[in-house]
Amino acid sequence: MRKLLITIMVAMMTIGNVQAQIPADVAEIMRKCDETMSSPNGVELTMEMKTSFAFITLTNVNMVMGSKDDKFKVMMSFSMLGKDIAMESGFDGTQEWVATKDTVHISDTPTANQKDNGADLGIYKDYRKAKMKDKKDYYDIEFWDPIDKDSELKSVNVKVSKSNYMMKELKMSAKGAKVTINIKKVKKGLGDNYFKLDMSKYPNAKVVHK
Repeated sequence: MRKLLITIMVAMMTIGNVQAQIPADVAEIMRKCDETMSSPNGVELTMEMKTSFAFITLTNVNMVMGSKDDKFKVMMSFSMLGKDIAMESGFDGTQEWVATKDTVHISDTPTANQKDNGADLGIYKDYRKAKMKDKKDYYDIEFWDPIDKDSELKSVNVKVSKSNYMMKELKMSAKGAKVTINIKKVKKGLGDNYFKLDMSKYPNAKVVHK
């Protein structure tokens, strides 16, 4: 699940990085989408996700994701096997954590994935080809043929609203996991405290330091 979240976050934070060989109209739409979906002061996205991996399918996964520079925070809630689950993960620039009501794992030595989770990585710039369908209210764009033949993401599909250039939907698959994300709200401007771990939310949790 954690690796899947990192893949999603990288994709969501790099929506505007389109290679020059991508058709000009697609590149222009993604540029406008990037302006709508990003901010140097940080962005929070409210989303609903459906994902399937191995023999498990999760629907109605509520997710709020914030990012700013190399910092991020993801809050998720969903039901699995009859249990309601809520979890939070984040990186405040120094410390990373994964928290549930029972356990909080904290590390002062962030992994390479956390350190590199900024907007420089790109997803769309790693594809050679794209095609677009002009629908009534949105643009349906598919990117495929990754430059890196070993890439886990063989294709990415996005739907961009014509009215405000906000990304409506993101679909991708990686190593048997399929993800569909519907974006409900975009909020710009996040303070550094947004990314701090609030231990008062987990009064009964066991704290594990790595």
